[in-house]
Amino acid sequence: MKILSFLVLMLILSLLYVRVCAMDDLCELSRKGAPLEEQLRAAARIKNINFGQLIDTVEREDAAAQLKLADLYRYTINDSREPLCEQKKRLHVKWLRSAAERGNPEAQYLYGDLFLFGYGGVLVDTSEASAWMTRAAEQGYMRAQNDIALHYKHGKWARDEFECKRLARKWYTILLNQAQKELIEKEGREDREKALMWYNAAVEGLFDITLQERQPTCSII
Repeated sequence: MKILSFLVLMLILSLLYVRVCAMDDLCELSRKGAPLEEQLRAAARIKNINFGQLIDTVEREDAAAQLKLADLYRYTINDSREPLCEQKKRLHVKWLRSAAERGNPEAQYLYGDLFLFGYGGVLVDTSEASAWMTRAAEQGYMRAQNDIALHYKHGKWARDEFECKRLARKWYTILLNQAQKELIEKEGREDREKALMWYNAAVEGLFDITLQERQPTCSII
């Protein structure tokens, strides 16, 4: 038993060492300004993605594959001073938007999030952020539901206190119902843990709103 545990530990350490070496290689490729495809392939190896198959799927306009490609472009960015940094950002945004337009809820959320801070040529625009996050939330994407509720809870995206609280309560209730549904329907441990996390976030958010009913927190925008 001790020998087996030792072998398992050695295997884990070996895999970690290989991953660290691969990440170092990717950083070196970025610093040297290596061809972008070479950097993408290195990133794909780290994430255990078959790059050739991914590109084939992207070319068939698969939204999930486009989201993965967008993530690879982001993953290769190690330093804002590297030669291809801005090109990588623009391509990350391009494929993220493409996946969002094809209805992928995670991509819609992430694309909307770009409008909150500005990135890769995307200008800050809270209306666009709200619109894209709402599209994701309406598909049951709980992270988007939570973030929308948070924005209203903290006095953003609405012009008066009553509307802030009403919409925050609405989205926390939607999140609560979605989390309850997934706790019932999902069987995987990871999925159930995520659902429980968002369920607790919704309960906490609704509780906070109740406590703040007589304490105006919304600002006029």
